[in-house]
Amino acid sequence: MRVAGAYWRGDSSRPMLQRIYGTAFFRRDDLDAHLERLEEAAKRDHRKLGRELDLFSTNEEIGAGLILWHPKGARIRQVIEDFWRREHEKNGYEIVYSPHLGRGQLWKTSGHLGFYKENMYSPMEIEGQEYFI
Repeated sequence: MRVAGAYWRGDSSRPMLQRIYGTAFFRRDDLDAHLERLEEAAKRDHRKLGRELDLFSTNEEIGAGLILWHPKGARIRQVIEDFWRREHEKNGYEIVYSPHLGRGQLWKTSGHLGFYKENMYSPMEIEGQEYFI
């Protein structure tokens, strides 16, 4: 299906490995159906639609993956968040907020760092401590 490079254990000083993404099906019909689903999903890719519908954008000067919500996109986001909040409160949940940033030790203790480090932003050092987003 596709290939990608990845450093051994996410460390750029280690050798580059080749990832090979593939799939297998017992019947050709199942493969064809799968490929058709992927094609349909690509038509609905939020990154493509976001640009086309002027919902949001990104800017490398601000940071990779950090979304700038345009008015129409911000309105859609607000409607979804309001619905989500009402549904949770209606079902007895209470809303809490937590920081987006945490000490590296927290991520290690929870087990997230070992599983997700290569997909996380690089750590920040603040007063001698590593923090992750």
